[in-house]
Amino acid sequence: MMWIWILILFACIFIFLWTYALYPLVLGLLKSRYKSVNKGAFLSEVAIIIATYNEEAAIERKLIDTIGLSYLGKKRIIVVDSNSSDNTLKIAKKFDNVEIIEETERLGKTHALNTALKTISDGIVVITDASCFSLSNDLLNVMCQNFNDQTVGAVMAPLQTSSSDEERDSVYWRREQKLLLNESLLDSVPAGIGEFFAFRRNLVDQLNPECLADDLEISLIVRTKGYRLIYEPDAKVYEAAPTKFKSFFKQAVRRELTGYVTLFHHKSVLFNPKFGWYSMMILPARKIFPDLMPLVMTLGLVSLTILNPFLSLALIIVLSLVALVSSSLRYFLMALVINSVAWFKYLTKQYKPAWDKIPR
Repeated sequence: MMWIWILILFACIFIFLWTYALYPLVLGLLKSRYKSVNKGAFLSEVAIIIATYNEEAAIERKLIDTIGLSYLGKKRIIVVDSNSSDNTLKIAKKFDNVEIIEETERLGKTHALNTALKTISDGIVVITDASCFSLSNDLLNVMCQNFNDQTVGAVMAPLQTSSSDEERDSVYWRREQKLLLNESLLDSVPAGIGEFFAFRRNLVDQLNPECLADDLEISLIVRTKGYRLIYEPDAKVYEAAPTKFKSFFKQAVRRELTGYVTLFHHKSVLFNPKFGWYSMMILPARKIFPDLMPLVMTLGLVSLTILNPFLSLALIIVLSLVALVSSSLRYFLMALVINSVAWFKYLTKQYKPAWDKIPR
């Protein structure tokens, strides 16, 4: 019986080391398989969708920001309002060059995006949040030049939570951007971000209303149709992080929870050799294993306790002391708590298409 716990312990250690140490190393060792992107001028029409619900505090700035983006081709701006109870619509209607779609019932962001997609026949679609703003006037041209490459189906911009360059100098930021760039060159990034995400309209007809993470849903659709998801490091967008811890925590749990819901609807993609490195290595290492880390850590600690309770206690004490001085360890422990809460909500079906708005 003890050998089973030994196997479980070593499996947990391997998953942990693979996710946070070995995977980045292996990714770097596969450079001979990297495929560059054939960038070039791109003139297809771009339709920018902004789904809103009670965004009166941000919508005017967002529309001014979006209208001001330069683009070599034709640009449409579509606001889909999900029955806001504030002045969002009133403010949006002041802009003559913005198309307004009014929904009489709030059915969630995915429904709003599907409503807008029905009005778009071709070209490139950009989904963006009302609270997300550009840091470069040339953002659209920089993003869309990747679509000159016919193998590219979607392009993501790196998201900052500050409009300054200070965040870009952090160790975490540099590590994350290197990973995304390498994944992009090997095959595809695991998923775009809904704050600002571009994709070919002909690849995405309608989103599954039950898949609550629209950016992940689009990413999975695009990749399973044989196209790449590209990271564009020169694109610059930012969205201010919630100022209150409670809001931050709720937002983080929601993102994880909607990701679980969407991934389970696309579970056939996981470890499917048909979809190459994306399915076999990138998606598991970046989405599946981190999501399962609370279970991995719990099983690892239980097995270690059964095998050697003194060593288990010593490990807990050491980690507790290190957490007092290490922000990285505190971030990891917070991520475990967030994932644990998200799993509880998923298993108890505490999710819905239309979420309560989180105050910032």
